[in-house]
Amino acid sequence: MDQFDDNKLVEFFEQYPLVRYNAKETVYRPDEMIDRVAFVKKGFVRIYNHDETGKEITYAGFKPIFYMSYLFSKKKTPNQYYFQALTDLEVWKAPVDEFDKFLITNPIETVNLLNRCLGSFHEVLSSWENSLSGDAYKRIGRLLLTLAKDYGKKDDKKITIDFRTTHQLIASMLGISRETASIQIKKMEKDSYISQEKNTIILNDIEKMSLKFS
Repeated sequence: MDQFDDNKLVEFFEQYPLVRYNAKETVYRPDEMIDRVAFVKKGFVRIYNHDETGKEITYAGFKPIFYMSYLFSKKKTPNQYYFQALTDLEVWKAPVDEFDKFLITNPIETVNLLNRCLGSFHEVLSSWENSLSGDAYKRIGRLLLTLAKDYGKKDDKKITIDFRTTHQLIASMLGISRETASIQIKKMEKDSYISQEKNTIILNDIEKMSLKFS
């Protein structure tokens, strides 16, 4: 299970329909009302929007659809963001009232959920801080370390980020141009910190990168 190792949560969501999306398919659009809690069984989701100039901005974290769908379901206000399947995606969708009943009758899961929400909030703050300090080369290096920690598959010293990590995606997470991102990523590849295979980035030596960019 990609999102949580909590059997009770999984058992609850398994009661409801499993919805499948293809990679790049839109799950939710701005101004759409979200009335169900979405729980990821498999895959990754990105949340993005556009600034006043039309530039795309991707927010930190690729499994926040659970928290965000619960938030908008409870608020009963229109969603403000695009939710897009970054990979092939499978999610269960449960009525928010039924999920509330589950939390009331399972206080341990409620505490665990709060702890996860706080952890995710801390990760967003850390990513935001990292994205603002240093030059583009260092900012990309720190971002790749974060993505590898959260979404990486480890093989000895190498870590492969477990979804398509395009130059455009990295640029939109850091608020830089795609051209700048491409130049710095190619420099990082030339410096042997990373390798690229079909829009997938591999960190060649996580210890070496941590010393350089952390």
